[in-house]
Amino acid sequence: MSKGLACPMALSLALTLAGCGTDFLGAPPRIGTDGFRALASIEEEGGTVSFDLAVRGADIRRDLGNALPWPVLVAAGSPRQAFELDPASKRFRKLDPSRLPPVLPDFPLSPGFSEHREAARRGITEFYRESDTVFAGNACQIWRFEDRPGEPGSPATTYWVAPALDGLVVRVDWDRGPSAGARQKRTIERRNVRPGAKPDLSSVPAGYTEAPAPAAVPPSPQPQPGERP
Repeated sequence: MSKGLACPMALSLALTLAGCGTDFLGAPPRIGTDGFRALASIEEEGGTVSFDLAVRGADIRRDLGNALPWPVLVAAGSPRQAFELDPASKRFRKLDPSRLPPVLPDFPLSPGFSEHREAARRGITEFYRESDTVFAGNACQIWRFEDRPGEPGSPATTYWVAPALDGLVVRVDWDRGPSAGARQKRTIERRNVRPGAKPDLSSVPAGYTEAPAPAAVPPSPQPQPGERP
């Protein structure tokens, strides 16, 4: 094959792959700018719930799978809106974004975690780096915050932060202490984190028709959407 023919063919292939979401001519996607996809789980004494999660900026998509009706929840940040999808029937229905509970309760969805900002948010000055470890293939710094620093049995939260993932939190452990009753502990994890989420994450897919909004009922069975305060 001549060089004159090979170059246009290579360019054509690269452009085709770029159209499929693969950019071989530019930088690889980064979580801080291009969002991410992950498998999330919430574990409490009542059991564990897992679901697919995608985040890009202020846009969030949670997919519970096809075992439930209306399994996909989308919350968009700008303009603020929310809707559910039913892939089986190719329908969508709008939701009131102000009524949505958080997808991951008290969990920082976005990258760029700062232990100093978290301490300021909590109104405390004492916190510490408990240890470093590897979780789900990512080197993590574990930051521990106690609600009442220095007090035995104080409720505490640890954040597992992956610097190589642009400071994304991949795990949070809560220990509510001995006075918390039956639900003393909770763990939320994000595994299989992959950089890059679709730019049209918050758009209704083509071919879907609108269904009536649910009448004064919460959206489909939760583990939930949105960001923590």
